[in-house]
Amino acid sequence: IAGEARRRLSPMQAIERRAAYVPADRKKEALLLPLSIHFNLVLPSLRRLARRHPGAFRIYELYEGSVPAEHRMHEAFHAVLSRAGFCPQDRVRAVRLLLTYAEAFAVDEITGWLDPMDEADRQELAESLSQDDHPCMSAAIAEIETVDPDADFAFGLDALIRGLEAELG
Repeated sequence: IAGEARRRLSPMQAIERRAAYVPADRKKEALLLPLSIHFNLVLPSLRRLARRHPGAFRIYELYEGSVPAEHRMHEAFHAVLSRAGFCPQDRVRAVRLLLTYAEAFAVDEITGWLDPMDEADRQELAESLSQDDHPCMSAAIAEIETVDPDADFAFGLDALIRGLEAELG
């Protein structure tokens, strides 16, 4: 970049150096609002980790003790939210919210809940929805059957971050 050799940074290194890809249309292609530059680097890495090592990720999810790497990740989140102006109680809640979202999404992804529907799945869903009892879902059946985990994750993360920013008022 600019005549300088670059090596790939870990998400934490990128955060520390404030490095991020900023596309021309950042509202459409990336979510780089004040809080989200940090969270859009770290939280997607949890998904990538889960996809690369699903067994290890499940152990991490079920392990009841704490490990130093987990403390470092939590500390980074607390630091970002503290600098943004969150009080300790709200900061703790926000960290729990963000990590729960990313971890639960990753678990759904590696266990197949977000896999594309095949024809049998589509047919079963359509038959289970009566127009009288489920008019809104019946009208949106094509969208429900279309699965795009990346877009779904980005949408949810953006909504969470916008909500947290609104809390700061």
